[in-house]
Amino acid sequence: MTGSLNRVVSAADRPGVMQRALPRPALPRPALPRLPGQCLTAIGTIALTASASLLVGSPVGAALNPGPTTTVAAMTAGSVISSANLVLPPAPVTGIVPTRTMVARALVRKVNVYATPGATKASIVMDNRTNFSGAHVFVVIAKQGGWLQVLVPERPNGRTGWVRMSDVGVYQHDYAIVVTLSTHHLTLYQNGVAVMQETVATGQAKYPTPLGMSFIRELARPGNPRGAYGPYAFGLSAFSNVLTRFGAGNGQVGIHGTNAPNQLGTNASHGCIRLRNEAITALAKRLPQGVPVDVRA
Repeated sequence: MTGSLNRVVSAADRPGVMQRALPRPALPRPALPRLPGQCLTAIGTIALTASASLLVGSPVGAALNPGPTTTVAAMTAGSVISSANLVLPPAPVTGIVPTRTMVARALVRKVNVYATPGATKASIVMDNRTNFSGAHVFVVIAKQGGWLQVLVPERPNGRTGWVRMSDVGVYQHDYAIVVTLSTHHLTLYQNGVAVMQETVATGQAKYPTPLGMSFIRELARPGNPRGAYGPYAFGLSAFSNVLTRFGAGNGQVGIHGTNAPNQLGTNASHGCIRLRNEAITALAKRLPQGVPVDVRA
């Protein structure tokens, strides 16, 4: 990821649900190196995916800097999967670890999302720039003609819609994350095989981490790597079912580091998933946007 943020608006030093960072710089799309072992056919950044409402929290007074521009492939005309050659893997669903996930990365500045394929009026129009940088990504779940059905990073959790294939570039990857609340474990899978497991802190009883399928939208790097959010924070497409506002944000859930490792293995957050700083750093350097995150009881 490139660029920087000038300030962060936050109401309190409360790690948990994502808060709003301002302003949103207009940034060029980065060209990114290919990560060996990934089955990718177009750009997807580990930098943040897009929306004016995507909010990453930070302690009061700390600046948020964008994360690294790593993973996926530099986009070329020949790297995009065409509609004629597009073969969808099974859509990610809770309870099943996907071995392949297809991701659509927005190529236009205003992303129109429609309720049905062929609709003439968009039900959602998303500004294709986040508070940090990068473009919107959507996890693809179906195809019809020149349209893709996608998971939409908007309330309610699990919301779907349709985007035009002409508005997106499509790539695949083989990563998936499963978070099991009862055991406080986060497991990273690659091609269906568990390659990493970490003990995590999850939401308190009154601020539970929402169950179900979401995906990684973006990555941020807090200005203080030893602060409450650690060195990196993924913003997810999921939102708290309890908090519709948190600080200056809209209750978006994330996965981030922590300065309180003694709380790992407990219910300690406002809904976010916390893990060791070494672990979030490893994930930040490895994962593309659009990785499905299945939170299970």
